[in-house]
Amino acid sequence: MSEKKKQLAKESNQSYRSVPIDEGYNEMIEGVRYEMQPSPVIIHQIVLVNIHDAIRNSCKPNGVILPAPVDVYFDKDNCLIPDLIFISNENLNIIKQKRIEGAPDLVVEILSPSTSKNDRQRKKLIYERFGVKEYWIVDSHHHTFEQFILKENLYEFYKIYSFGEILTSPLFACISINLTDIFEDALRFEERFSSNEG
Repeated sequence: MSEKKKQLAKESNQSYRSVPIDEGYNEMIEGVRYEMQPSPVIIHQIVLVNIHDAIRNSCKPNGVILPAPVDVYFDKDNCLIPDLIFISNENLNIIKQKRIEGAPDLVVEILSPSTSKNDRQRKKLIYERFGVKEYWIVDSHHHTFEQFILKENLYEFYKIYSFGEILTSPLFACISINLTDIFEDALRFEERFSSNEG
């Protein structure tokens, strides 16, 4: 990368915070700003709401569950907006008035064509480096959850769950999610959208 391109790509956290709200949401990964789509597709939102409700129903006494958009600030070069985060009661000090400052206990990202590479590679490395204990990658098209657990500062692939299975966490005993409950509504709309396109 040329010096000019580096200079254009590299931005301080101050410039990130000054981006006008009408330009949409932005993430900083390794000092590079990535502009996010302001409106996810309907199926993405259905899956997100169902995951939020499932965790909240069983884990509300154990911590705080927050869906996007919430800024998670790791350092001046890395400020991300995960789809959903869980912060345990023991870690509530990272919650500030305008953003999260530090690593949530659990981060969930739902794949989309425009974010898949970042979710699987760049963002995964950031979550790993800054100590997010558990990371889920959700594929709403194939109806799967990939679960990664942080061990000795590196993510270890733990398990992949598919439609009809129960997701549990080795770190958070309150989590027990039936994937049928997560994807059933989405599947109904997938069929509807598919028939409309045909």
